[in-house]
Amino acid sequence: LVGTYKPLSEFINNAYEQQFTPEYTSVSFASSSDLFARLKYPSEVMVTEVVPNPHKCSAYWCREFLQDMALANINKPNRIHFEGYLNAMVFTAAAQHCPQPLQHNCLMQRLNIIFSEDKQINALFINKTDKNKHIVYRSVL
Repeated sequence: LVGTYKPLSEFINNAYEQQFTPEYTSVSFASSSDLFARLKYPSEVMVTEVVPNPHKCSAYWCREFLQDMALANINKPNRIHFEGYLNAMVFTAAAQHCPQPLQHNCLMQRLNIIFSEDKQINALFINKTDKNKHIVYRSVL
């Protein structure tokens, strides 16, 4: 299924009420925590996500994120917050190495360097056994 958590949860709940109970998979357009919270019935659902659950992750950027959220008095940070945080951190790191005004080519080159050389970012996204494969995080209900 592709969609946001509200229509997906409505679909899954309505399907259950019609005795239709398959195994569902969804991509990261749906926040797993929001989707799972709206399901009224036992369902088999797997959501693939692009970032780990920061509360279950010991990587450098997970720890930094949780510390920064605590300092900002954000009491329930989630994967969506974490994804935005990582985007901002990586973009800022790349942009700081480019002259102003920011040019597309420089930004793309710097982003490629960060993703290929930054060990903390690699720990979140690059498969250690096959660098051509990216890590996919799964949430299962």
